[in-house]
Amino acid sequence: MARKPATPAASEETPNQEEQSPTLPPELASRFVTAVTSDAPSQDQVAIVRQNAGAIAAAAEQLNQLPDSRYKSLALTALEESQMWANKAVFQ
Repeated sequence: MARKPATPAASEETPNQEEQSPTLPPELASRFVTAVTSDAPSQDQVAIVRQNAGAIAAAAEQLNQLPDSRYKSLALTALEESQMWANKAVFQ
């Protein structure tokens, strides 16, 4: 006999995601800012992110010409990380 998965009754409320997250001290919370917790980006920030993405893409094109190897993979991963850190710097 197959069991049906338990579903919450219509009167039961599921907890809000914000209610479940702990309150962090300001010095720690600033390290974990996301698109959900920050203001909308300014036009200047969008322009800088696009310029950075163009520069990273140009470097990726150059690396893509290398023969496939562990080193090529590491170099591409390092570019991804560079883009992440550059974007974080834009929004600090």
